Amino acid sequence: MKRFLPLFLFATLALGTCPVFADSFSATAEGFGGDVTVTLSVEDGQVTDVQIDGPSETADVGGAAIPVLADAILEAQSPYVDACSGATFTSTAVLSAAKEAFDQAGIEVEAPEETVGEDETVSCDVAVVGMGASGTFAAVSAAENGASVIGIEMTGA
Repeated sequence: MKRFLPLFLFATLALGTCPVFADSFSATAEGFGGDVTVTLSVEDGQVTDVQIDGPSETADVGGAAIPVLADAILEAQSPYVDACSGATFTSTAVLSAAKEAFDQAGIEVEAPEETVGEDETVSCDVAVVGMGASGTFAAVSAAENGASVIGIEMTGA
């Protein structure tokens, strides 16, 4: 048996069939329910797998966002992907931990440029601030009476 081991090792190296192991890089950030850990498997400078563990995240919200974010990070090969609507805390934790794991792996990914909208002046007869039930009713009523209406609503983004 001892005689075959050196022969096997020589043949493996000579044929170039030596197995290649992926390196793993992990980082953790605070999510909605607790810690969220992102683990990247990296081979030849490419991310081959993204595992996200967030056992304390709300199952139907943050828990549902985890596989979506993992797929997006893997596809983009970047931590700069869109957050999941409704799972802001979990998304922020995942993307923060993913950025740290990319840094640990030495994979440099440029952050996308922030797009800045242009200022625009508009005029109207009625401006409705807050498009809840009452605001929507007021805007519709004003528009039905011939007014030029602008509805303004604040979103979480």
